Amino acid sequence: MKPRRNKKRVPSFRKLLKTSKIKLENKLKNKQFKQESAVKKYRKEQRKLRQAVKDAVSRRPVPLEDHKKPPKRMEKEEEKEEEALPLDMMDEDDLKLMEELAQKASFITRDLSSSEPVHAKKRKNESVIDRYEKMPRRLQSEPEKELIHLLPIKDKHGIIPQTMEKPVISAEEETEEKEEVVEEKEVTE
Repeated sequence: MKPRRNKKRVPSFRKLLKTSKIKLENKLKNKQFKQESAVKKYRKEQRKLRQAVKDAVSRRPVPLEDHKKPPKRMEKEEEKEEEALPLDMMDEDDLKLMEELAQKASFITRDLSSSEPVHAKKRKNESVIDRYEKMPRRLQSEPEKELIHLLPIKDKHGIIPQTMEKPVISAEEETEEKEEVVEEKEVTE
């Protein structure tokens, strides 16, 4: 087997004579432009990666409560909070209640795995709906009579619609008729 030749061959002298100077310049410019754009793209990707790493490092999770604080600092913070509140208008009971509520804040103690809102428990349970009847109540009245619509009659005054009541057969009568038909069949056999 012959060794493979490089597909991109150096153009021959004759070929160079045929191609114009403008074409050769354009080829060179395009080649340089492609190289520059590839370098720019690589730099941009590297910059994004560095920025992402920097952001990830700088974003450390902040603890909700610092348990390692010395008690003196905590007392000073509590004193500052007490100074901020208008204590002359508040009772001691109210103050204690507010401190307790602040210590067990619902957004911290609440189970975050459940997606329902905090105030969902205030609503009435949906089990109340189960107590309602499944079928609606109906007044005990005679069954509605079915109407058969006949062809209308036209006279001097206009069109008069014609209807006729369909004979209603109760369920008991239907069963009796079926039994009679069955008995007649048995007798004929």
